[in-house]
Amino acid sequence: MARALRKWSALRSNVRDLIRDTGGGQSPPVYHWSDGALLTFWNTALDLRFLQLAAEYEGWGVKEITTPLSTTSTVYDLPAGQDRVARVLLRFVNGSTTTDVPLERDELADVASTKPKGSVISYRLLGDKLVLSSVPSNAPSGTLLVLEVEDAPPHFTDDNSALPADYPAALETVLVYDTALIALGSEQAAEGEADQASYATSLARIRDELLARLNDYIMLRSRGVVAGRPFYLGD
Repeated sequence: MARALRKWSALRSNVRDLIRDTGGGQSPPVYHWSDGALLTFWNTALDLRFLQLAAEYEGWGVKEITTPLSTTSTVYDLPAGQDRVARVLLRFVNGSTTTDVPLERDELADVASTKPKGSVISYRLLGDKLVLSSVPSNAPSGTLLVLEVEDAPPHFTDDNSALPADYPAALETVLVYDTALIALGSEQAAEGEADQASYATSLARIRDELLARLNDYIMLRSRGVVAGRPFYLGD
């Protein structure tokens, strides 16, 4: 049986158990860390772990978006909020049969002369646009352009927020510990000015890890085959 995903209210309680901030036995409970602070810490950890999952290229958080293939234009708008395109395909539909043909990515200006033999068409990513190398002239009616995009999980906003079902179930537990550790690092900020340097070091460590993951993430925006000229190494 699939594990039921926990909502933020339950996950936050798990975090509070770890950091021993359970309300002090008072009614109403009195917490050291506010709900809002823990939510911010959680969403920071969520961004970090998404970048880590995306780097593995195993389909975590990937969703498929389809649009009819245009016979007059080569330019398509990328979905808002989608940073990376895992794959681009043409989907040919013939009755109940569909055939997907992956497209190659080609960043060269002279696309026609450098495309691999047998390639259908290629594509480029320009800002928030996807540009095909040419307008398909012989694609049958009903052909679709398919984008497989990496979809970052939405930030948690309230007690009912939960991770998407297509993410690893154990990620919840990792994020609980991530959030607890961020909270404990932030505790020094409330202990006096002398500890501000230590707190800044804690924040810088989190920032540096996020930046390292982000650098890896932005180095490859799409995993399509990149066509290029052969390089002759000599005899």
